[in-house]
Amino acid sequence: MVQVVGSEVIPLMTIQPYGELLIASDAKSRRFEQDYVMGLSGPSRALAGLTIRRPVETVIDIGCGSGLQALIAASHSERVLAYDLNPRALAFTKFNAELNGIANIDCRQADLFAFPMDDMADLVVSNPPYVVSPDACYAYRDSGRDEDFVCRHLASLIPQLLKPDGVGQFLANWAVHGSGSWRDMLAGWFQESRCDVSILCETIEAASSYAAKWLRQTDPHSLSAGNDAFDRWMDYFSERGIAGIGYGLVSMRPCSGAAANAFIDDAPSDYIMPCGLALEGFLNRKRLLSHLGDDELRVSRLKPSADLVLEESTIYRNGKWLPASVRASLTQGLCWSESLEPELAAVFGFCDGMRSLKNILDGMEGLGNASGVLTGVRRAIERGMLELT
Repeated sequence: MVQVVGSEVIPLMTIQPYGELLIASDAKSRRFEQDYVMGLSGPSRALAGLTIRRPVETVIDIGCGSGLQALIAASHSERVLAYDLNPRALAFTKFNAELNGIANIDCRQADLFAFPMDDMADLVVSNPPYVVSPDACYAYRDSGRDEDFVCRHLASLIPQLLKPDGVGQFLANWAVHGSGSWRDMLAGWFQESRCDVSILCETIEAASSYAAKWLRQTDPHSLSAGNDAFDRWMDYFSERGIAGIGYGLVSMRPCSGAAANAFIDDAPSDYIMPCGLALEGFLNRKRLLSHLGDDELRVSRLKPSADLVLEESTIYRNGKWLPASVRASLTQGLCWSESLEPELAAVFGFCDGMRSLKNILDGMEGLGNASGVLTGVRRAIERGMLELT
């Protein structure tokens, strides 16, 4: 853990708290080594907070790194299979299991692209080396495959590892090309998955910003004059027509039908972690609504969520305060927030759990865009702002 040099004691690892856990990883002094094992990061914390957790038999962690996902999963599963290609990552995961008194994690070395298919899991999680880059320098970052191949591979691998009622979740980056729809391209990854798929898109980042961000982390001189690292990354993107990179969380659950449903949504503006239960509710409502026709929706009764807040703003015009806008927001879990069109805002106001949606719409004089209101109601139910009673 430390090295003594003369009168100095030099730390050889970093130890960070996560809840009641302690997570050891490489010291920052090793960050330029190919087998560097990263500690807690924003993405790893996000995956941990968004994982759908329930008591299960088997969890598989693909690309375990320092072991955060495996350590958390150990508390609600009988066994965790933690895989990584990097022996140093497996050593840290073993060390962290011992450090935290956890005995049900089995660490195994495996190549993601020759992954063993010996076990089926109730939960599969992965924070893979998803960075889209021309490099293969760092085990935690670079897959060594072209573009977003590592994430496309996970999209086909994870369904093969899931039990019929299992859940697979992984963080993904995807290339956004200058031509064509990135949403169609992304949905195409899952056409043969036989899973219901939900993708929460956090952002689409310009290729130049993406390159600069990752290069700053690994090479402090990469953006200085005379260093060709940035140009090399941009040439790589340009040759492939990549204009940007998308970030998001993919959640997969096997479905009974052969066809896959891939839903892509903008991620909420905020989260109250942990929110795996909130995400599971979101996925359940998406599945329900995909089989609920407009006629059935109209006869449904709705009530507002206990976590819903409506904020109305007004403007002063010609001596009167006039309604300007209404914003609906959730205060727990997935904290969706959106500005409501006047007709949809009126529907929110009438939902009391007693009247059907048809009764509410029939009572609204001069309703101009009924289909738009229905779309808005569906979105509100999906996000948990309105609840079916």
